[in-house]
Amino acid sequence: MKRALLAYCLVRPRRLLILDEAPAGLDALGESEFYQLLYQLKQDQGWAILQISHDLDMVRKHCDRVLCLNRSLRCQGSPEVALAPDNLALVYGAEFVRYRHRH
Repeated sequence: MKRALLAYCLVRPRRLLILDEAPAGLDALGESEFYQLLYQLKQDQGWAILQISHDLDMVRKHCDRVLCLNRSLRCQGSPEVALAPDNLALVYGAEFVRYRHRH
Protein backbone atom coordinates (compact mmCIF):
# COMPACT_ATOMS: atom_id res chain seq x y z
CA MET A 1 0.00 0.00 0.00
CA LYS A 2 2.78 2.45 0.91
CA ARG A 3 4.56 1.77 -2.38
CA ALA A 4 1.30 2.32 -4.24
CA LEU A 5 0.94 5.73 -2.60
CA LEU A 6 4.50 6.63 -3.59
CA ALA A 7 3.76 5.49 -7.15
CA TYR A 8 0.72 7.79 -7.16
CA CYS A 9 3.01 10.66 -6.14
CA LEU A 10 5.16 9.93 -9.19
CA VAL A 11 2.15 10.00 -11.51
CA ARG A 12 0.90 13.25 -9.96
CA PRO A 13 4.22 15.07 -9.43
CA ARG A 14 4.72 17.16 -6.34
CA ARG A 15 7.57 18.88 -4.57
CA LEU A 16 6.52 18.11 -0.98
CA LEU A 17 5.63 14.72 0.45
CA ILE A 18 4.14 14.64 3.96
CA LEU A 19 4.27 11.34 5.86
CA ASP A 20 2.67 10.62 9.23
CA GLU A 21 4.23 7.60 10.98
CA ALA A 22 4.86 6.19 7.48
CA PRO A 23 6.59 2.89 8.33
CA ALA A 24 3.88 1.80 10.79
CA GLY A 25 3.01 -1.83 10.16
CA LEU A 26 6.16 -2.63 8.19
CA ASP A 27 8.67 -5.23 9.35
CA ALA A 28 12.37 -4.28 9.58
CA LEU A 29 13.10 -5.31 5.97
CA GLY A 30 10.05 -3.50 4.63
CA GLU A 31 10.97 -0.38 6.58
CA SER A 32 14.52 -0.45 5.24
CA GLU A 33 13.29 -0.85 1.65
CA PHE A 34 10.74 1.93 2.16
CA TYR A 35 13.39 4.40 3.31
CA GLN A 36 15.75 3.38 0.49
CA LEU A 37 12.96 4.12 -1.96
CA LEU A 38 12.22 7.47 -0.30
CA TYR A 39 15.89 8.42 -0.41
CA GLN A 40 16.08 7.52 -4.09
CA LEU A 41 12.95 9.52 -4.92
CA LYS A 42 14.27 12.48 -2.94
CA GLN A 43 17.51 12.38 -4.95
CA ASP A 44 15.93 11.72 -8.37
CA GLN A 45 12.81 13.88 -8.09
CA GLY A 46 14.09 16.61 -5.76
CA TRP A 47 11.28 16.02 -3.28
CA ALA A 48 11.15 17.68 0.09
CA ILE A 49 9.90 15.10 2.59
CA LEU A 50 8.25 16.05 5.88
CA GLN A 51 7.92 13.11 8.26
CA ILE A 52 5.93 13.07 11.46
CA SER A 53 7.23 10.44 13.84
CA HIS A 54 7.82 9.47 17.46
CA ASP A 55 10.54 7.01 16.40
CA LEU A 56 13.70 8.87 17.41
CA ASP A 57 16.01 6.22 15.95
CA MET A 58 14.33 6.60 12.55
CA VAL A 59 14.57 10.38 12.80
CA ARG A 60 18.26 10.21 13.67
CA LYS A 61 18.96 7.81 10.80
CA HIS A 62 16.79 9.18 7.97
CA CYS A 63 16.20 12.90 8.51
CA ASP A 64 18.31 15.93 7.61
CA ARG A 65 16.53 18.46 9.83
CA VAL A 66 14.37 17.99 12.92
CA LEU A 67 11.65 20.08 14.53
CA CYS A 68 10.57 18.90 17.98
CA LEU A 69 7.09 20.02 19.00
CA ASN A 70 5.21 19.78 22.27
CA ARG A 71 2.43 22.36 22.02
CA SER A 72 5.09 24.70 20.59
CA LEU A 73 8.46 24.48 18.89
CA ARG A 74 10.86 23.17 21.54
CA CYS A 75 14.02 22.66 19.48
CA GLN A 76 15.24 22.31 15.94
CA GLY A 77 18.35 21.56 13.95
CA SER A 78 20.29 18.59 12.72
CA PRO A 79 19.35 15.25 14.32
CA GLU A 80 22.51 15.42 16.48
CA VAL A 81 21.52 18.84 17.84
CA ALA A 82 17.74 18.44 18.11
CA LEU A 83 17.90 14.96 19.66
CA ALA A 84 20.58 15.81 22.22
CA PRO A 85 19.59 14.78 25.77
CA ASP A 86 18.98 18.37 26.93
CA ASN A 87 16.63 19.04 24.02
CA LEU A 88 14.76 15.76 24.49
CA ALA A 89 14.19 16.73 28.13
CA LEU A 90 12.58 19.97 26.86
CA VAL A 91 10.24 17.98 24.63
CA TYR A 92 9.40 14.96 26.80
CA GLY A 93 10.18 16.19 30.32
CA ALA A 94 13.13 15.73 32.65
CA GLU A 95 12.17 12.12 33.47
CA PHE A 96 12.55 11.03 29.82
CA VAL A 97 14.58 7.84 29.44
CA ARG A 98 15.51 6.76 25.95
CA TYR A 99 14.92 3.14 24.95
CA ARG A 100 16.57 1.78 21.81
CA HIS A 101 15.07 -1.12 19.88
CA ARG A 102 17.48 -3.84 18.82
CA HIS A 103 16.75 -5.18 15.32
